Amino acid sequence: MAAELPSQAPQTCGFPLYPELPQSESDLKPLPRRIKGPQLKPFDFQGPQQIEFLEHLGDGLHSHVIKVKISEQIYALKLFMFSEEVDYFGPPLSCDYDEKDRKEVTAFYEFLDPFNCECRAFGRLHESGHPELAVECYGYVLLDEDHERALRDRFPGRKLEDIFQDEPGSRRRNFLTRDGRQPPIRAIVKEFGTGVDKLRNRQLSKTLQDVVQLQQLGIIQVDVAQRQIINGKLCDFSTAMTTPHFAMSPELNRHLKPWALALMEFNLFLSSCKDYSAFDEVVEEWNEHRLQKDHVSVKALPQLYGPSPWTYNLRRTPSRERVFTHVDPRLYDWRAHARGRDENSAGGQANGQSSKGSGSGRSVAKVSKTRRRLKKPPRWYYEGSKENMAYLRNLTNCRCYFSWAFKRGFFIPTRCVP
Repeated sequence: MAAELPSQAPQTCGFPLYPELPQSESDLKPLPRRIKGPQLKPFDFQGPQQIEFLEHLGDGLHSHVIKVKISEQIYALKLFMFSEEVDYFGPPLSCDYDEKDRKEVTAFYEFLDPFNCECRAFGRLHESGHPELAVECYGYVLLDEDHERALRDRFPGRKLEDIFQDEPGSRRRNFLTRDGRQPPIRAIVKEFGTGVDKLRNRQLSKTLQDVVQLQQLGIIQVDVAQRQIINGKLCDFSTAMTTPHFAMSPELNRHLKPWALALMEFNLFLSSCKDYSAFDEVVEEWNEHRLQKDHVSVKALPQLYGPSPWTYNLRRTPSRERVFTHVDPRLYDWRAHARGRDENSAGGQANGQSSKGSGSGRSVAKVSKTRRRLKKPPRWYYEGSKENMAYLRNLTNCRCYFSWAFKRGFFIPTRCVP
Protein backbone atom coordinates (compact mmCIF):
# COMPACT_ATOMS: atom_id res chain seq x y z
CA MET A 1 0.00 0.00 0.00
CA ALA A 2 1.59 3.26 -1.07
CA ALA A 3 1.00 6.77 0.18
CA GLU A 4 0.81 9.84 -2.01
CA LEU A 5 4.05 11.77 -1.83
CA PRO A 6 4.80 15.43 -2.45
CA SER A 7 6.99 16.18 -5.43
CA GLN A 8 9.64 17.64 -3.15
CA ALA A 9 10.45 17.61 0.54
CA PRO A 10 13.22 19.09 2.66
CA GLN A 11 16.47 17.12 2.60
CA THR A 12 17.07 15.44 5.95
CA CYS A 13 19.72 13.25 7.50
CA GLY A 14 23.06 12.82 5.83
CA PHE A 15 26.03 10.55 6.26
CA PRO A 16 28.21 9.36 8.07
CA LEU A 17 26.24 7.48 10.65
CA TYR A 18 28.00 8.28 13.93
CA PRO A 19 29.30 11.47 15.62
CA GLU A 20 32.94 12.39 15.11
CA LEU A 21 35.57 13.05 17.74
CA PRO A 22 35.81 16.85 17.96
CA GLN A 23 39.00 18.81 17.39
CA SER A 24 38.37 20.78 20.59
CA GLU A 25 35.92 20.87 23.48
CA SER A 26 34.16 23.84 21.91
CA ASP A 27 33.24 21.63 18.94
CA LEU A 28 31.07 19.40 21.11
CA LYS A 29 27.38 20.04 20.46
CA PRO A 30 24.17 18.58 21.92
CA LEU A 31 23.16 15.27 20.34
CA PRO A 32 21.48 14.06 18.21
CA ARG A 33 21.89 17.02 15.85
CA ARG A 34 20.14 16.11 12.61
CA ILE A 35 16.54 15.63 13.71
CA LYS A 36 13.94 17.69 15.53
CA GLY A 37 13.44 17.21 19.23
CA PRO A 38 15.29 17.14 22.54
CA GLN A 39 19.06 16.79 22.77
CA LEU A 40 21.60 15.90 25.43
CA LYS A 41 24.57 18.16 26.12
CA PRO A 42 28.12 16.85 26.48
CA PHE A 43 29.45 16.08 29.94
CA ASP A 44 31.39 19.00 31.38
CA PHE A 45 34.81 17.74 32.49
CA GLN A 46 35.70 21.28 33.55
CA GLY A 47 38.96 20.76 31.69
CA PRO A 48 40.54 17.93 29.65
CA GLN A 49 38.78 14.57 29.48
CA GLN A 50 39.86 12.59 32.55
CA ILE A 51 38.19 9.26 33.39
CA GLU A 52 39.41 6.46 35.65
CA PHE A 53 37.82 3.11 34.78
CA LEU A 54 37.20 1.12 37.95
CA GLU A 55 34.85 -1.82 37.53
CA HIS A 56 32.68 -3.54 34.93
CA LEU A 57 29.15 -3.48 36.36
CA GLY A 58 27.22 -5.34 33.69
CA ASP A 59 26.04 -5.43 30.11
CA GLY A 60 22.87 -5.64 28.09
CA LEU A 61 21.62 -5.81 24.56
CA HIS A 62 22.94 -2.38 23.60
CA SER A 63 25.63 -1.44 26.10
CA HIS A 64 28.09 -2.09 28.91
CA VAL A 65 28.11 -0.16 32.20
CA ILE A 66 31.39 0.77 33.89
CA LYS A 67 31.95 2.23 37.34
CA VAL A 68 34.22 5.25 36.84
CA LYS A 69 35.81 8.10 38.77
CA ILE A 70 35.81 11.63 37.40
CA SER A 71 37.19 14.50 39.49
CA GLU A 72 37.02 12.34 42.64
CA GLN A 73 33.33 11.57 42.07
CA ILE A 74 31.91 8.12 41.28
CA TYR A 75 29.61 7.69 38.29
CA ALA A 76 28.11 4.97 36.13
CA LEU A 77 29.38 5.27 32.55
CA LYS A 78 27.16 3.57 29.98
CA LEU A 79 29.16 2.57 26.88
CA PHE A 80 27.05 2.01 23.76
CA MET A 81 27.72 -0.66 21.18
CA PHE A 82 27.65 0.01 17.47
CA SER A 83 24.58 -2.16 17.37
CA GLU A 84 24.39 -4.88 14.73
CA GLU A 85 20.91 -6.06 15.63
CA VAL A 86 18.09 -5.48 13.18
CA ASP A 87 15.35 -4.19 15.45
CA TYR A 88 14.61 -1.11 13.40
CA PHE A 89 11.28 -0.35 11.76
CA GLY A 90 13.10 0.17 8.48
CA PRO A 91 15.74 -1.53 6.33
CA PRO A 92 18.80 -3.14 7.97
CA LEU A 93 22.02 -1.15 7.98
CA SER A 94 24.63 -2.13 5.42
CA CYS A 95 27.87 -0.57 4.20
CA ASP A 96 26.96 -1.83 0.70
CA TYR A 97 24.19 0.73 0.27
CA ASP A 98 24.57 3.36 -2.40
CA GLU A 99 24.33 7.05 -1.52
CA LYS A 100 20.53 7.20 -1.83
CA ASP A 101 19.96 4.13 0.35
CA ARG A 102 22.50 5.29 2.92
CA LYS A 103 20.56 8.51 3.33
CA GLU A 104 17.41 6.49 3.94
CA VAL A 105 19.05 4.22 6.49
CA THR A 106 20.66 7.16 8.26
CA ALA A 107 17.22 8.69 8.72
CA PHE A 108 16.05 5.65 10.67
CA TYR A 109 19.28 5.52 12.65
CA GLU A 110 18.81 9.06 13.93
CA PHE A 111 15.56 8.08 15.65
CA LEU A 112 16.22 4.47 16.61
CA ASP A 113 19.88 4.06 17.54
CA PRO A 114 20.00 3.21 21.28
CA PHE A 115 22.45 6.03 22.07
CA ASN A 116 20.23 8.56 20.32
CA CYS A 117 17.13 7.17 22.02
CA GLU A 118 18.70 7.72 25.42
CA CYS A 119 20.01 11.19 24.56
CA ARG A 120 16.55 12.27 23.41
CA ALA A 121 14.74 10.85 26.46
CA PHE A 122 17.08 12.42 29.01
CA GLY A 123 17.08 15.63 26.99
CA ARG A 124 13.29 15.72 27.26
CA LEU A 125 13.41 15.23 31.02
CA HIS A 126 15.83 18.13 31.37
CA GLU A 127 14.15 20.59 29.02
CA SER A 128 10.75 19.92 30.61
CA GLY A 129 12.13 20.39 34.11
CA HIS A 130 11.49 16.82 35.28
CA PRO A 131 14.88 15.09 35.67
CA GLU A 132 13.60 13.51 38.89
CA LEU A 133 11.64 10.93 36.87
CA ALA A 134 14.85 8.95 36.20
CA VAL A 135 18.37 8.58 37.54
CA GLU A 136 20.42 11.72 37.15
CA CYS A 137 22.09 12.07 33.77
CA TYR A 138 25.14 14.31 33.47
CA GLY A 139 25.62 14.34 29.71
CA TYR A 140 27.25 12.31 26.96
CA VAL A 141 30.92 11.52 26.32
CA LEU A 142 32.83 10.63 23.15
CA LEU A 143 35.89 8.72 24.36
CA ASP A 144 39.12 10.13 22.98
CA GLU A 145 41.87 7.80 21.75
CA ASP A 146 43.81 7.92 25.02
CA HIS A 147 40.77 6.86 27.02
CA GLU A 148 39.88 4.10 24.57
CA ARG A 149 43.39 2.71 25.06
CA ALA A 150 42.98 3.00 28.84
CA LEU A 151 39.66 1.15 28.60
CA ARG A 152 41.29 -1.64 26.58
CA ASP A 153 44.11 -1.92 29.11
CA ARG A 154 41.73 -2.00 32.07
CA PHE A 155 39.46 -4.66 30.54
CA PRO A 156 41.61 -6.87 28.28
CA GLY A 157 40.33 -9.92 26.48
CA ARG A 158 36.85 -10.38 25.13
CA LYS A 159 34.75 -8.62 27.78
CA LEU A 160 34.24 -5.45 25.72
CA GLU A 161 34.78 -6.82 22.23
CA ASP A 162 31.28 -5.77 21.16
CA ILE A 163 32.18 -2.20 22.15
CA PHE A 164 35.55 -2.03 20.34
CA GLN A 165 34.44 -4.04 17.26
CA ASP A 166 37.95 -4.73 15.94
CA GLU A 167 36.94 -7.48 13.53
CA PRO A 168 36.73 -6.77 9.77
CA GLY A 169 33.24 -6.05 8.54
CA SER A 170 31.99 -4.74 11.87
CA ARG A 171 29.61 -1.80 12.02
CA ARG A 172 32.25 0.46 13.53
CA ARG A 173 34.84 -0.34 10.85
CA ASN A 174 32.37 -0.03 7.99
CA PHE A 175 30.80 3.30 8.91
CA LEU A 176 33.81 5.60 9.22
CA THR A 177 33.74 9.30 10.02
CA ARG A 178 34.47 12.00 7.45
CA ASP A 179 38.19 11.90 8.18
CA GLY A 180 38.29 8.16 7.51
CA ARG A 181 38.69 7.11 11.15
CA GLN A 182 36.57 4.76 13.20
CA PRO A 183 33.90 6.64 15.13
CA PRO A 184 34.60 7.22 18.84
CA ILE A 185 32.94 5.10 21.50
CA ARG A 186 29.82 6.88 22.70
CA ALA A 187 28.85 6.95 26.35
CA ILE A 188 26.46 8.61 28.81
CA VAL A 189 27.40 9.59 32.36
CA LYS A 190 24.81 8.78 35.04
CA GLU A 191 24.59 8.70 38.80
CA PHE A 192 26.05 5.60 40.40
CA GLY A 193 23.66 3.59 42.51
CA THR A 194 22.25 0.24 43.56
CA GLY A 195 19.39 -1.87 42.34
CA VAL A 196 16.27 -3.09 44.11
CA ASP A 197 16.57 -6.47 45.81
CA LYS A 198 13.08 -6.59 47.28
CA LEU A 199 9.98 -5.11 45.69
CA ARG A 200 7.59 -3.16 47.88
CA ASN A 201 4.21 -1.62 47.10
CA ARG A 202 5.49 1.86 47.91
CA GLN A 203 8.39 1.59 45.45
CA LEU A 204 6.19 0.08 42.76
CA SER A 205 3.57 2.81 43.16
CA LYS A 206 6.26 5.41 42.59
CA THR A 207 7.67 3.57 39.58
CA LEU A 208 4.21 3.29 38.03
CA GLN A 209 3.61 7.00 38.55
CA ASP A 210 6.98 7.72 36.92
CA VAL A 211 5.97 5.66 33.87
CA VAL A 212 2.71 7.59 33.58
CA GLN A 213 4.53 10.91 33.81
CA LEU A 214 7.17 9.83 31.31
CA GLN A 215 4.40 9.12 28.83
CA GLN A 216 2.89 12.52 29.60
CA LEU A 217 6.21 13.97 28.48
CA GLY A 218 6.03 12.05 25.21
CA ILE A 219 8.41 9.22 26.21
CA ILE A 220 7.29 5.61 25.73
CA GLN A 221 8.88 2.14 25.45
CA VAL A 222 10.89 2.69 28.62
CA ASP A 223 11.74 -1.00 29.16
CA VAL A 224 10.11 -1.42 32.56
CA ALA A 225 11.94 -4.15 34.51
CA GLN A 226 13.25 -4.71 38.02
CA ARG A 227 16.85 -4.57 36.75
CA GLN A 228 16.19 -1.07 35.41
CA ILE A 229 15.39 0.43 38.82
CA ILE A 230 18.50 2.09 40.27
CA ASN A 231 18.30 4.23 43.41
CA GLY A 232 14.54 3.84 43.16
CA LYS A 233 14.34 5.32 39.65
CA LEU A 234 14.27 4.07 36.07
CA CYS A 235 17.70 4.23 34.45
CA ASP A 236 17.58 2.88 30.89
CA PHE A 237 16.05 4.60 27.86
CA SER A 238 17.97 2.87 25.06
CA THR A 239 14.73 1.61 23.47
CA ALA A 240 12.63 4.69 24.27
CA MET A 241 10.74 6.69 21.68
CA THR A 242 10.42 10.42 22.37
CA THR A 243 8.24 12.91 20.53
CA PRO A 244 8.67 14.24 17.93
CA HIS A 245 9.16 10.81 16.39
CA PHE A 246 8.13 9.48 13.01
CA ALA A 247 6.24 6.60 14.65
CA MET A 248 4.45 8.86 17.16
CA SER A 249 3.99 12.28 15.57
CA PRO A 250 1.81 12.36 12.44
CA GLU A 251 2.30 16.14 12.30
CA LEU A 252 5.79 15.46 10.93
CA ASN A 253 4.20 14.29 7.67
CA ARG A 254 1.08 16.15 6.60
CA HIS A 255 0.81 13.95 3.51
CA LEU A 256 -0.19 10.78 5.37
CA LYS A 257 -3.42 9.21 4.16
CA PRO A 258 -6.23 8.24 6.57
CA TRP A 259 -5.27 4.56 6.44
CA ALA A 260 -1.69 5.43 7.41
CA LEU A 261 -2.82 7.65 10.28
CA ALA A 262 -5.06 4.88 11.60
CA LEU A 263 -2.20 2.39 11.39
CA MET A 264 0.12 4.74 13.27
CA GLU A 265 -2.45 5.30 16.01
CA PHE A 266 -3.03 1.57 16.45
CA ASN A 267 0.67 0.80 16.76
CA LEU A 268 1.27 3.73 19.11
CA PHE A 269 -1.57 2.54 21.33
CA LEU A 270 0.05 -0.90 21.47
CA SER A 271 3.45 0.57 22.30
CA SER A 272 1.97 2.73 25.06
CA CYS A 273 0.16 -0.27 26.55
CA LYS A 274 3.37 -2.27 26.52
CA ASP A 275 4.93 -0.12 29.26
CA TYR A 276 2.05 -0.93 31.61
CA SER A 277 1.91 -4.57 30.62
CA ALA A 278 5.65 -4.84 31.29
CA PHE A 279 5.08 -3.30 34.73
CA ASP A 280 2.39 -5.86 35.53
CA GLU A 281 4.69 -8.65 34.33
CA VAL A 282 7.31 -7.48 36.85
CA VAL A 283 4.70 -7.80 39.62
CA GLU A 284 3.45 -11.15 38.35
CA GLU A 285 6.96 -12.61 38.11
CA TRP A 286 7.87 -11.37 41.59
CA ASN A 287 4.75 -12.84 43.19
CA GLU A 288 5.17 -16.13 41.35
CA HIS A 289 8.49 -16.80 43.09
CA ARG A 290 7.73 -15.39 46.55
CA LEU A 291 5.82 -16.41 49.65
CA GLN A 292 2.37 -14.90 50.08
CA LYS A 293 3.61 -12.51 52.79
CA ASP A 294 6.08 -10.96 50.32
CA HIS A 295 3.56 -10.47 47.50
CA VAL A 296 2.95 -7.00 46.08
CA SER A 297 -0.40 -5.77 44.83
CA VAL A 298 0.27 -2.68 42.69
CA LYS A 299 -1.07 -3.12 39.16
CA ALA A 300 -0.84 -0.80 36.19
CA LEU A 301 -4.03 -2.13 34.64
CA PRO A 302 -6.10 -3.56 37.52
CA GLN A 303 -9.14 -4.01 35.27
CA LEU A 304 -7.41 -6.71 33.24
CA TYR A 305 -9.31 -9.80 32.30
CA GLY A 306 -9.15 -12.47 29.65
CA PRO A 307 -6.59 -15.09 28.60
CA SER A 308 -3.55 -12.84 28.96
CA PRO A 309 -2.40 -9.64 30.67
CA TRP A 310 -2.55 -7.82 27.33
CA THR A 311 -6.35 -7.89 27.16
CA TYR A 312 -8.57 -5.64 29.17
CA ASN A 313 -11.89 -3.82 29.15
CA LEU A 314 -13.26 -0.79 30.95
CA ARG A 315 -16.99 -1.13 30.51
CA ARG A 316 -19.58 -2.07 27.97
CA THR A 317 -21.53 0.62 26.17
CA PRO A 318 -24.45 0.14 23.79
CA SER A 319 -22.13 0.65 20.81
CA ARG A 320 -18.86 -0.98 21.75
CA GLU A 321 -16.56 -2.22 24.46
CA ARG A 322 -14.13 0.59 25.18
CA VAL A 323 -10.41 -0.03 25.45
CA PHE A 324 -8.06 2.42 27.13
CA THR A 325 -4.58 3.09 28.36
CA HIS A 326 -3.46 5.73 30.87
CA VAL A 327 -1.86 8.38 28.64
CA ASP A 328 -1.91 9.59 25.06
CA PRO A 329 1.75 10.66 24.54
CA ARG A 330 0.77 12.68 21.48
CA LEU A 331 -0.74 15.32 23.78
CA TYR A 332 2.68 16.55 24.86
CA ASP A 333 3.44 19.91 23.23
CA TRP A 334 6.99 19.34 22.03
CA ARG A 335 6.85 22.44 19.85
CA ALA A 336 6.64 24.68 22.93
CA HIS A 337 10.04 23.48 24.11
CA ALA A 338 11.43 23.51 20.58
CA ARG A 339 10.68 27.24 20.38
CA GLY A 340 12.64 27.90 23.55
CA ARG A 341 15.42 25.37 23.09
CA ASP A 342 17.96 27.96 22.02
CA GLU A 343 17.42 29.82 25.29
CA ASN A 344 17.12 26.85 27.63
CA SER A 345 19.45 23.93 28.24
CA ALA A 346 18.86 20.87 26.10
CA GLY A 347 20.02 18.58 28.90
CA GLY A 348 23.41 17.58 30.23
CA GLN A 349 26.01 19.63 32.08
CA ALA A 350 25.51 23.32 32.68
CA ASN A 351 27.70 25.46 34.87
CA GLY A 352 26.07 26.98 37.92
CA GLN A 353 22.92 24.84 37.90
CA SER A 354 22.37 21.91 40.20
CA SER A 355 19.66 19.31 40.16
CA LYS A 356 17.91 18.95 43.47
CA GLY A 357 18.99 15.81 45.24
CA SER A 358 22.35 15.40 43.54
CA GLY A 359 24.89 13.88 45.84
CA SER A 360 27.84 14.13 43.50
CA GLY A 361 28.74 17.73 44.12
CA ARG A 362 29.03 18.29 40.35
CA SER A 363 26.61 20.53 38.54
CA VAL A 364 24.05 18.60 36.55
CA ALA A 365 21.37 19.28 34.02
CA LYS A 366 20.05 22.79 33.85
CA VAL A 367 16.36 22.56 34.62
CA SER A 368 14.09 24.41 32.26
CA LYS A 369 12.31 27.44 33.67
CA THR A 370 9.19 26.28 31.82
CA ARG A 371 8.65 23.36 34.19
CA ARG A 372 5.02 22.67 34.89
CA ARG A 373 3.48 20.35 37.40
CA LEU A 374 2.22 17.22 35.67
CA LYS A 375 -1.47 16.85 36.40
CA LYS A 376 -3.29 13.54 36.25
CA PRO A 377 -3.71 12.86 32.53
CA PRO A 378 -6.95 11.87 30.81
CA ARG A 379 -7.20 8.26 29.75
CA TRP A 380 -6.63 7.44 26.12
CA TYR A 381 -9.62 5.54 24.76
CA TYR A 382 -8.88 3.74 21.54
CA GLU A 383 -11.54 4.64 18.99
CA GLY A 384 -10.34 2.61 16.04
CA SER A 385 -12.09 -0.07 14.06
CA LYS A 386 -14.06 -2.85 15.72
CA GLU A 387 -11.60 -5.32 14.23
CA ASN A 388 -8.65 -3.60 15.90
CA MET A 389 -10.45 -3.37 19.24
CA ALA A 390 -11.28 -7.06 19.07
CA TYR A 391 -7.65 -7.74 18.27
CA LEU A 392 -6.53 -5.74 21.31
CA ARG A 393 -8.79 -7.73 23.62
CA ASN A 394 -7.19 -10.98 22.52
CA LEU A 395 -3.62 -9.74 22.30
CA THR A 396 -0.97 -12.04 23.77
CA ASN A 397 2.12 -9.98 22.91
CA CYS A 398 3.14 -6.58 21.64
CA ARG A 399 5.17 -5.96 18.51
CA CYS A 400 5.45 -3.62 15.59
CA TYR A 401 2.63 -4.29 13.17
CA PHE A 402 3.96 -2.41 10.18
CA SER A 403 7.24 -1.35 8.65
CA TRP A 404 8.39 2.01 7.36
CA ALA A 405 9.95 3.53 4.28
CA PHE A 406 11.77 6.85 3.96
CA LYS A 407 10.98 8.56 0.66
CA ARG A 408 11.55 12.13 -0.48
CA GLY A 409 12.28 13.23 3.06
CA PHE A 410 9.26 11.61 4.76
CA PHE A 411 8.65 8.47 6.81
CA ILE A 412 5.73 6.40 5.55
CA PRO A 413 4.15 3.22 6.96
CA THR A 414 4.22 0.75 4.09
CA ARG A 415 2.59 -2.54 5.01
CA CYS A 416 0.81 -4.41 7.75
CA VAL A 417 2.69 -7.29 9.36
CA PRO A 418 0.30 -10.09 10.41
